[in-house]
Amino acid sequence: MEPLVLKKLCGSPELSEPAASWFFQKWGIPVETYRESIQECMNKKTGIFLM
Repeated sequence: MEPLVLKKLCGSPELSEPAASWFFQKWGIPVETYRESIQECMNKKTGIFLM
């Protein structure tokens, strides 16, 4: 069994499409919704955990 590797999408933008497809397959929400959400997050200059 291969070890689990976590990658930040902002550092690996080539993974955004496979990620959007994976989320679509798991939850059935349109893949375009995930594409837009991922792109929006990648365009932010701050992390999602900042308050």
